[in-house]
Amino acid sequence: MKNKVTALLNVHFLSIIVMIIIIICFDSSSFWDIFLSGIPSIFFLQMAIVWSGDFNKALIVPEWYLSAMLFCMLFMVMIFLLLGQKFKGIYSTIILVAILIIITITVGLITSWKFNENIVYDIRAWGEMSIGMFSYYFSIYIKNKTFGNNFNLFIKIVELIGYSIPVVFGIIPISANYQAYLMIVTVILEFLAVTITFSEKGNIIKDQKINKAFGYLGAISLPIYLFHPVIINLIDYINKSIPKWAKYIIVFPLTLILSFL
Repeated sequence: MKNKVTALLNVHFLSIIVMIIIIICFDSSSFWDIFLSGIPSIFFLQMAIVWSGDFNKALIVPEWYLSAMLFCMLFMVMIFLLLGQKFKGIYSTIILVAILIIITITVGLITSWKFNENIVYDIRAWGEMSIGMFSYYFSIYIKNKTFGNNFNLFIKIVELIGYSIPVVFGIIPISANYQAYLMIVTVILEFLAVTITFSEKGNIIKDQKINKAFGYLGAISLPIYLFHPVIINLIDYINKSIPKWAKYIIVFPLTLILSFL
């Protein structure tokens, strides 16, 4: 958790600085309005403290997730450490999920199931981190088990499918009406794939150069996540009429280069 927070702070503030420079250069007349409304996002307060329900006011839109994640971590880490005194990690994560379900139902009953947008995102952050933690501890459990050849082949296929299908979802044109369902399917598939990978029961790549390459891509995934809205805003300022497909083609390589730098 400490490494995660340390890693995101540098990239977050750098992306904020670059975004501010872009706004000054291309939209100086609106700079102070944009900057003042985006101040909470600079300090990760947009989703945790400033319950406006409008995360688009953030200078960097993905900040909503970082804010929600850090907000949940304030409670999750403390609860997890307390639970760890009596329970194994895998059981502690199950209890964290149970706590989330209780909170969700309680808030739903109080609000007649009309959730504030901030609550929805905080619930999502808590849930995704719990799933990630459960995946890690479940992988340890699987690692110590012995399976037959047929089952070993089966989980190798599941691992490949788990990583591939979400990429397909990101490429093919699918109606936004199905976005929530696709996200659920993606989380399940990634859970299975990551669990199998960390259990060392999946497709093991022994070539160190390939491993380092994929490890590096994993290391810069956070900068890619934070820098892509910066590039999108820059392109919009330069030419708003550019087609979406062209924007995608331009944004990804530029974001990759910026993340690399």
